[in-house]
Amino acid sequence: RPFQQGALVDDLAGEPLPGWAAEVSCRRWAQILLKFAISHPAVTCANVCWWYNMATTADITITPRPIYKADGRKIPDCYSEPPALRDLLQERLGPFPLFKFWGPLASIESSRWIAAPSAGVHGPPPPARLLVYLPPLGYPLQRRGPDHPAIPAEVAAIDEVAGRLIDRLRADGVRVVVPSEYGIA
Repeated sequence: RPFQQGALVDDLAGEPLPGWAAEVSCRRWAQILLKFAISHPAVTCANVCWWYNMATTADITITPRPIYKADGRKIPDCYSEPPALRDLLQERLGPFPLFKFWGPLASIESSRWIAAPSAGVHGPPPPARLLVYLPPLGYPLQRRGPDHPAIPAEVAAIDEVAGRLIDRLRADGVRVVVPSEYGIA
């Protein structure tokens, strides 16, 4: 456990909170200590294609962001922070496959594009947290249902992409946690 194995939180348990605690939305000492810890410059985050990650405090951000033309066209693109990362990714990987990212055309192509830079954004120096969203498994299940004969191949494809990413991260000493978005894991 952090904070001297929890002893610091226990030591402060009887102490009144400072007057400014409410201003920073803290009602317990553990919240104050956690806010202090994550405010340290060494606590960094890379966010790759999780929704709502533009204008966050993530140090590295990659997310879908189409370009809307005056004639009504939607051009596949992505947003990145730092901005130069977008150009580098598109130079190496081609345009972000926006129309393969979600919806009826979602495919493994988008997850391959997302996984490629994800293995590299963790260093050097590595961010303390790397959040990566690999989308397509939910869409085939929604389109076809769990008993459709194409589902095993869809599962194998995302398993291969995620497995390679996880193997690379683990080889670099990264602790990996894999949550499931739709409860289908």
